[in-house]
Amino acid sequence: MLSRGFCGKVQDEIEMILVCLDNIYDSKNKEEIGEAVGKIQDELDLLNNDVWDFLSTLRTMFDFEEN
Repeated sequence: MLSRGFCGKVQDEIEMILVCLDNIYDSKNKEEIGEAVGKIQDELDLLNNDVWDFLSTLRTMFDFEEN
C-alpha cells in the first residue's frame, strides 16, 4: 500500500531522468541540453523529497526515535 505508491513515484521520476539523459545524448543544441539538465535537477529534488517523506512516514508508523 504505502510502498507501492512510493515505488511508483520513484519509478516515474527515474524514468523521467532517463528520458532527459537520452535527450542530452541526442541533442547538439545547448538550450535543449540546458533544459534537460534543469529537468534532471528538478526530478532529483522530487526524488530526494519523496525518499525523506517515505522515511518520515515509516518512522511515524513504527514510532522510531531519532538519535
